[in-house]
Amino acid sequence: MKEKLKKIFLTYQLLAILLIVLDQLSKILVRHFLDVDEVITIIPHFFYFTLVYNTGAAFSGFSNLTWILTLISLISCVGLEIYLFKNQQKKGWLKAILLVLIAGAFGNFIDRLIFKKVTDFIGFIIFGYHFAIFNVADICVTLSCIGLLIYAFVSPENHSKKEKKLLNDSNNATSFDASLDGQEKNAASENHEGEHHES
Repeated sequence: MKEKLKKIFLTYQLLAILLIVLDQLSKILVRHFLDVDEVITIIPHFFYFTLVYNTGAAFSGFSNLTWILTLISLISCVGLEIYLFKNQQKKGWLKAILLVLIAGAFGNFIDRLIFKKVTDFIGFIIFGYHFAIFNVADICVTLSCIGLLIYAFVSPENHSKKEKKLLNDSNNATSFDASLDGQEKNAASENHEGEHHES
């Protein structure tokens, strides 16, 4: 059983490795073929590529905090890997989501460690607004966060916990009602006996 779990675990690790390779390869190509701020339009007024260097987090947040973000990325990746290694029996979807998150965090970690900045190149114009430039690693982080939210709501484990809680609450309420009912019956019986003695 342990060998089977290890094999499954390593299979999911390949997903993260492939996404990291895709992220880094796309950044290498963009740095090679584009100059900074050069724009290549893919879909007019909607989708384009442009080379931008970001010293902050995803979508250009927390600029000039590169060393802190590098440390956070490293700690996050190590922490998630340890969690997955210790919980190899977890559902496949959860493992996939967390490994996509690791891929995103590690992809940008490589950039910060080597270049002290992150390569961003994917741009969208939505309703005339130029959305923040991002990369494949940012997509991984965003999608995994959405996946975790969905998993939290639809996970059978969470539903079973809720059902158990409802069942316990129901049992407690039933026991309380039964106790009150018993007390009322005892009180009625005592009143009846008192009336019988008086007569």
